[in-house]
Amino acid sequence: MRLQRIPVRRWIGLFAAFAVVGAIVLVTVAAIGRSRFPTDDSGRVGLAVFPFRTTGNLGSEWSEGAPDLLTIALEGTPNLRIVDPWPLWRPLRPAAASPPTPPEVQEATQLAQTAGAHRFLLGSVIPTGNQVEAVLRLYQVGRAEPMDVITVGVAADELATLVREAAVRVLARVWGPRRPTNLPSELDFDATQSPDALKAYLSAKEAMRVGQIDSANAAIDRSLALDSTFVLAIVEAVSIKSWALSSQGLTYRGLIELLARAEPYEEGLNERTRLRLEATRASVRTDGPTAIAAARQILRLDPLDYNATATLEFYERVYGWQIEPPVFGDVSLAERVVQLDSTQVTALSVRSHLAMAAGDSLDQQLQLRRLLAVDTTSSVARSTLLGLRAVLASDSEFERMMTSVDTVPIRELRGMARFLRTARVMRFERLLEVLETSRDPATRQAMVTERLRWNLARGWPERVRWDIESGIYEENSFYRTAQRYLVAADLAGMGDSELAADAVRDLMEYVPADSARAQFQVKPVWWTGWLIGAWHAQAGDTTIARTWIDAIGTLPAGGTSEDYVGSLQSDIEARLSYRRGDGESALEQAERAFHLWTIHTENTVEAFAEPTMRLHLAHLHNENDQPDAARAVLSSMVPPYAWFGFLTARASYELGILEAARGESDVARHHFERAQAMWTDGGPAAEAWAERVDSRISELGGT
Repeated sequence: MRLQRIPVRRWIGLFAAFAVVGAIVLVTVAAIGRSRFPTDDSGRVGLAVFPFRTTGNLGSEWSEGAPDLLTIALEGTPNLRIVDPWPLWRPLRPAAASPPTPPEVQEATQLAQTAGAHRFLLGSVIPTGNQVEAVLRLYQVGRAEPMDVITVGVAADELATLVREAAVRVLARVWGPRRPTNLPSELDFDATQSPDALKAYLSAKEAMRVGQIDSANAAIDRSLALDSTFVLAIVEAVSIKSWALSSQGLTYRGLIELLARAEPYEEGLNERTRLRLEATRASVRTDGPTAIAAARQILRLDPLDYNATATLEFYERVYGWQIEPPVFGDVSLAERVVQLDSTQVTALSVRSHLAMAAGDSLDQQLQLRRLLAVDTTSSVARSTLLGLRAVLASDSEFERMMTSVDTVPIRELRGMARFLRTARVMRFERLLEVLETSRDPATRQAMVTERLRWNLARGWPERVRWDIESGIYEENSFYRTAQRYLVAADLAGMGDSELAADAVRDLMEYVPADSARAQFQVKPVWWTGWLIGAWHAQAGDTTIARTWIDAIGTLPAGGTSEDYVGSLQSDIEARLSYRRGDGESALEQAERAFHLWTIHTENTVEAFAEPTMRLHLAHLHNENDQPDAARAVLSSMVPPYAWFGFLTARASYELGILEAARGESDVARHHFERAQAMWTDGGPAAEAWAERVDSRISELGGT
């Protein structure tokens, strides 16, 4: 909102014009009495702003105009109710058209209480040469001493500037003990000089609290458009856009560039904001140790910081495997997030997913009750509710759900699908069957990718070949992607070597090594070339593997913060070393590939290079008598930390073996049963694995 200087004559004219209205209001107020301003039961803080005292020759422009404009600037702030100044000031006017008399603290307290306000603002404006200085005192109703004193100095003709700066400072302080849980404690008047940017930021925070991701995304974009230097808004935008991309089934993108906008303003940040920016930047780069350390440092400054607690839970759950000693996600920390604010829909969704991964039906029922107690209108809430109900339903209830699932928006279906594939494998398969015949083309197309991933996770590469031949992958040449998945599944031991070899031959014609650089801008050369090279290094012609090591070396830099080219080359070298029996060199090259890639996110797919590299690295750690390192890496590939299809099945099986060796029978059984659920009654590529996992469970005394 743009504020402009308002002449004294205009204010006098406005008061005269509204005199009749004022008289009507006076009669109405007298009739209604104190009940005309009912106390707000919604949890919002009520704020009353009174006329300012002035000295010298300052007129109503400063005594009435400034506080009135301040209420306009503050109006619309989430969790804040601004009392309308016209009826509030009426008792301060000797006559309807008279200027109001600024009240003393006791009178202001009584008027604020009548208006149902929790806070009130008194002010004095003093001229000093060509400057004016406003001293604003913020009071809590019922206390004689001010909560805070805010001083703003501006040029005598800069009323709008004074209002803008005062609004920002008031917003940073007004809540006091009623401060919203998710409002950053580091928020102060240095955060932004734009009250509208601050209000948009607060609107984004409130929208995220109730799970309205699209609204939050729009609000945070509006905040940054109003003030591109607002560092807290930049940090919040990263979190919001991460949720938005994930909910749409998209990989993260544009976040590093977004954070780069904060770099010029880092030097002046307070410690808490600096740490939050550092943690967010590290998280985007998937640097778990740095992100976790920064979040823990914020909590040492303030153990009740909601944002730091929530982000630490995410960092430990998704990146905790990277630190020493590793952490594998802590349900108690997620529970603490919910205890700090049980109205946060996003936190309840995360907590529900943890209950899914643990397979604890009582905990799942608790999370369902919690979610039903809050606002369930957002897509996050609805998708979580769908997932919980689909998991907890009886067979007949689940089938009834399937009769209407075609009417559910695709974003909510994705959330439901994530819960089912984690906790109820066969119900997930049933959901795919229903949605593949959906009347909605977008839903049917989304299920093409899900079915591809699911067929390979269940050991059915032959079905993928049938789908390629039937033409269902023709749109956007998706059959090329299906071929890449066939190769990646074979690299993980979950494919068919003949089908993979056929796919590799086709991909070599699609992207010849000698034209890799020339086609880089029009085809996914790095992905295709790495798959060809890795497959030949592991099971094919080692000469072709080395040809692709050289071809990858010609590709342009970029993509990751280190060296993605060197990473892809090192992974192929690691597979060549292992094939010739040099496990030590293979591990060295695999570790180099892992560290050069740098981006180790949970929000990617199993056919991409990095997750496949991760499984290979874990295997080599184990081969080189480093079971703890293998366990840490493998833990990053299973729920609740991630779901990577056939890689998750393999990682679950390997984790079961490692946990059994440590004497953790219950944990081992949990991992084995996850793999068993995916492989039992699966395809030919899963048969041998199903037999192995059945044997392992029997050894633990299971059935």
